Amino acid sequence: MQISFREYNPRERSYYFKWMAEKCMYVDKTSKKKVECQVSDIIADFKQSIIPFLKYKGRSLHQYKQLKELKENLRITEAVIHMDFSENYNMKYAEEIQAFHFGGSRKQISLHTVVVYTKQDEVQQQCFCTLSESLLHNVPAIWAHLDPIIKCITNSYPTVDTLHFISDSPSTQYRNKTMFYFLAIELPKLHPKVKNFTWNYLEAGHGKGAPDGIGGVTKRTLDRLVGQGADMVEIKAMLNNLCQNIQNIIYYQIDADKINEMSQKLKNVLLQTFRGTMKVHQIKKEDYESSIRLNFYELSTFINGNKKYFIGSLKFNKIGLNDELSLVTRLVMMRTLL
Repeated sequence: MQISFREYNPRERSYYFKWMAEKCMYVDKTSKKKVECQVSDIIADFKQSIIPFLKYKGRSLHQYKQLKELKENLRITEAVIHMDFSENYNMKYAEEIQAFHFGGSRKQISLHTVVVYTKQDEVQQQCFCTLSESLLHNVPAIWAHLDPIIKCITNSYPTVDTLHFISDSPSTQYRNKTMFYFLAIELPKLHPKVKNFTWNYLEAGHGKGAPDGIGGVTKRTLDRLVGQGADMVEIKAMLNNLCQNIQNIIYYQIDADKINEMSQKLKNVLLQTFRGTMKVHQIKKEDYESSIRLNFYELSTFINGNKKYFIGSLKFNKIGLNDELSLVTRLVMMRTLL
């Protein structure tokens, strides 16, 4: 990429502002600093930064464009599940003593928000919010939160057999080796009606969207009820109040036992890391007679056979077959490259 500049004196001194991290006694502190240097150094720094920024911006725009087209051209056999964790909600009393208000006694509730898009005569959307006293946001917790929603979709829309998941891309939550295992092995066990899927990651810093509004409505409603004299310190009472006051959002409670049950599925399972995980923005499933393959792409695309963004795959071999579900009971994973 060639960038042209107007005439300038490379030795002339100037300044610009830059976000910089500096070491403090216990934590790293980031602040905006004024940098004084020659114009030639400013241009060199600009050239070094502009290419990664443009690639980052291009990925962001591409993901939004592809997912918008997916929703607009949705088929009756498909459903789009757009999800995000909302910031934990702090339980509140209508009246609180000082020791409770400023102390560490306040409990929190985890909120996982989802917008589901389906197609009947036209594209429809349904909002969900799952609440849990467990504050875990790891992969077993995610699938515990998703489980009742996927069951609702497959029961309400019998024609749906393909799911397109959309999420942001933190490696501690949605984009990691544990998620890959759950997609390939546990999703077919939990929901045998789901025959195919894609998982699409939005670019870092661009994961907010429709689900964020569900969290906002939920929290504002709870705060309004607290202001009217209600205590919001028990999850069942919160659910009852939310269901009575919000008609367009379906709420579920997720018990800690459900999350523990999902965690047990990882017991004695050897997970293998996929090199290039941080570059992955789409996962596609290929189901063969003796194996399941997850194909990873640097950008989302919904054109069959498009290898332009392909970066690698993981193969899950079907060795032992479960009589009830005809799925893997033992897992062997191997990395295959293009």
